[in-house]
Amino acid sequence: MTKVSEYTAVFCGGDMRMLYAAEKISERPGLRAYYSGFEKAAFVPKNVKMLTDADFKADYLILPMVCTLDGETVSAPLSEKPIPISEALSLVKSGGIVFGGNIPKAVLSKIEEAGLLAADYYKNEELLIENAIPTAEGALAIAMEELPITIFGSKVLVTGYGRVAKTAAKTFSALGASVTVAARKYSDLAWAGFDGCKTEHISNLSSAVKGKDIIINSVPSVIFDKSVLKNTKGLIIDLASKPGGVDFEAAKELGSRVVWALSLPGKTAPVTAGYIIARTITNILSEQV
Repeated sequence: MTKVSEYTAVFCGGDMRMLYAAEKISERPGLRAYYSGFEKAAFVPKNVKMLTDADFKADYLILPMVCTLDGETVSAPLSEKPIPISEALSLVKSGGIVFGGNIPKAVLSKIEEAGLLAADYYKNEELLIENAIPTAEGALAIAMEELPITIFGSKVLVTGYGRVAKTAAKTFSALGASVTVAARKYSDLAWAGFDGCKTEHISNLSSAVKGKDIIINSVPSVIFDKSVLKNTKGLIIDLASKPGGVDFEAAKELGSRVVWALSLPGKTAPVTAGYIIARTITNILSEQV
């Protein structure tokens, strides 16, 4: 098989972390990286070129972490115009590979129909573990910016105990916060206790929120409904993907302080997040050689 370094890649759509991913991948000898859909970007790495040849066909198409929001267009907040999925797929050679995050079934069908292969890098455990770090640090940055108190001595509630929640709990604990974990699985509560956290079953959430300065949610379903929010006085940092974990209408009605921090690594640590994506893609390709 031809070595990875002899290939070309087009990064299409996404936020700044995708440009930094392109920068990192382009450091591989002989591997050329191009970008498309970043007209509104404030900065573009010097070693990554804008795609201008309409007839260009790349070996790899790299779509963003959340590749689409509607199933029809690429998620491209820095593009001046919508990028149809079909248009993005036309940038790849027959038999090429389309990388993307959270690729829905409808898009997978389009990739297959175009004679291309699909690789969902968001399913890669390596990326998910490493991505938890900038997410947790981003939550910490939000807490420090939004609250007039120190993290040291604060009372923190973390809901869920997956990769992101574990990292957030350890991060806040390391700075002297008193951390309580509320989770559904008793095995998760056991691990949280082993990690030095106080624990509450998620069924007791209405009670667990009382007296907490900071609440970090990682559960992607609405668990903070009106009955829970009535007892919540602290800042809620919702790290969950859509639909999120908060009833936002109820939160607005009750005057609850909520920050829904979607795509946090891309906002607070785009360089690190981009390099993680690049490293994951490179490793996936290396495994195929």
